[in-house]
Amino acid sequence: MLILKCSSSTSEELNDVYVLNLSFCSNVQVINEPNNPVVDAPQKLNLEQLKIKLRNNVDQRQRWVKSNNADVSTEGQELYRAIAKHFKVR
Repeated sequence: MLILKCSSSTSEELNDVYVLNLSFCSNVQVINEPNNPVVDAPQKLNLEQLKIKLRNNVDQRQRWVKSNNADVSTEGQELYRAIAKHFKVR
C-alpha cells in the first residue's frame, strides 16, 4: 500500500491523498523523494466504534428498504422511517 499526499490544486490549505495498492502495480520507480521529514504512523482505529457505526448504518439501510414499498404513499414511507428511527421496528 502506498499513500501519496500532495498539495491540492484548489486550495493551499488542503491536500489531495492518493492510496495505491502496489500489488496491482509493476515496475514502480521513485522519481522524487520528499524533502519533509516522514510523518508518524497514523493512529490506530477504534474497531469497536467502527463496528457500531457499521451496524447502525446497516440497520438504517434495512429500515429504508422495509419502508420502500410501491403500495405505500411517499408520506407513509417517510412517516415509517421517522417512527423506525426512534423505536426499534422489527
